[in-house]
Amino acid sequence: MGRRLNLIEKDLLAFAWIVDFPLVEWNAELKRWDAAHHLFTSPKAEDIPLLDTDPARVRANSYDLVCNGFELASGSIRIHQRAVQEKILALLGGIAPGIDRLIALLCDETSIRDVIAFPKTAQATDLMTDAPSEISEMQLKELSITTLKA
Repeated sequence: MGRRLNLIEKDLLAFAWIVDFPLVEWNAELKRWDAAHHLFTSPKAEDIPLLDTDPARVRANSYDLVCNGFELASGSIRIHQRAVQEKILALLGGIAPGIDRLIALLCDETSIRDVIAFPKTAQATDLMTDAPSEISEMQLKELSITTLKA
């Protein structure tokens, strides 16, 4: 929308950290709470008591880095308390930079498909390597893989 309305300053890189994202979202169709990101994102410590009383107010212990509206990196602290995990594994935290997203931003492209090193089609196939493809019997034998019929 900003591009269509010519609101984006091409020489400005506006970075922002996105925090306090909801941990769960109400799924009206299934009448249940679903993880907003994934099941292993921990809630903020101060929000843990809200899991029983007001799940909609529980914030995820996660963070995204965006620039000019593009998500460049995403991270979270994983649930590392058994009791909390039972309500919603080792302490894991990190961030996953989207280098392809940064390159798209710097090249003024609207899609990462235009800059990604190994693009996939909409059907998730790789035109350069013909992946995924059938595995030959010889490949299975080389790797000592046995297939079973259900």
